[in-house]
Amino acid sequence: MPSKRVKILPSEEWVGGDLREIVFKYSIVDVDLVGKPEEEAQTALGKVVVGISQTLETLWGPQVKSVNGVLLGYARQLIEDKLYDGILTNYEEIQLSTYNAPDHPPFDPEMVQPSFDAKYQSPAALEDLTERAAPNQDLASEIIDLRDNINALFGERFGGRILTLPQERSLSELSRTCNSHEEFAYRVASLSGLATSIETNYKTRIQSSENKKSLNLLGEFLRHHFPARDTNQIMDTLQNLNRLRKMYPIHTDRAGGVMSSFAFFGLEYPIQDYQAAWLTLLEAYSEALHSLLDLVKSTDQQSSCA
Repeated sequence: MPSKRVKILPSEEWVGGDLREIVFKYSIVDVDLVGKPEEEAQTALGKVVVGISQTLETLWGPQVKSVNGVLLGYARQLIEDKLYDGILTNYEEIQLSTYNAPDHPPFDPEMVQPSFDAKYQSPAALEDLTERAAPNQDLASEIIDLRDNINALFGERFGGRILTLPQERSLSELSRTCNSHEEFAYRVASLSGLATSIETNYKTRIQSSENKKSLNLLGEFLRHHFPARDTNQIMDTLQNLNRLRKMYPIHTDRAGGVMSSFAFFGLEYPIQDYQAAWLTLLEAYSEALHSLLDLVKSTDQQSSCA
C-alpha cells in the first residue's frame, strides 16, 4: 500500500471567549518523491483547525504537560484517517468539548510526532487537494464533520445536542450520486429530513415555544441568543430545504413553496442536470452549517442569553 509523507506545523493560535483554536498547517507528498528534485513541485498543502473549549482544557490541564501536543495528536489522527479513506481536503476542522471528548487526553503529547508516513488506498488519492473527482464524497464528509462540531460546542454551551438524525442512512445518502428524477426526489427528501431534525430538549430553549415545530423552535432559539441578521440566512436555507420535500412524487411540484424553493437555490425548473442540482443543495446545506458553527463559536450573543 503506497504512503505519503506528512509534516505538520502549528502556525496560528486564536483565543476567543470559551474557545481556543490552533491552525495546524501541513504538507503532504509521496514518500517515493522525498529527497528528489520534483518533491517541492509535487507537495500539496492544507490545514487542520483544532479547537478546544476552556472547560475541556481545564479538565485536561492537570493531566498533561502540553495540551497543544494533544491537539496535534487529533490533527495527525484526522489526516491519517481521511487520507486512508480518500476524503482528505485542504481544510479540515475539529471542535473538542466535554460533550464529545474523553475526560482523559487520548494522546500522550510526548509521543506525537509532527512528521510521519501515512498509508492511502489508491494512487489517485490526494493528487489534488483542491480538485477532487468525487465532490459528493467531500461534501458528505464536510457535512458530517460540521454537524459533529456544532453538536460538540452546543452541547457544552447550552446542554444537549441540537442536530439529530432521523435515521442513520440519511448520512449515507449524502455521498451518493443523483442521475434521475426519482433519485433526486429521494435524495432531497433525505437531506430535508436531515436538515430539519432538530433536538428541542436542550435546557435553554424558549419555554413559550413548547408546541411549535422543531424548525420554528430552532429559529426562535437562535434569534433569542444571536443577532437576527446572523440567523436569517441559516433559517431561510433550512426552511427551503424543508419545502422541497413536498416535491413530486412525495406530493406535487405545485405544493406550497416548492417552486419558490427551486428559485431560492438558483435551480431551473424542470431540473435537467440532477447531479449538479444535488450538489447545489448539498453546498447550500454545508454553507448553512458553517454559519451555524460560526454562531455557536462566537461570543457575540445577545444579553438575553447571559
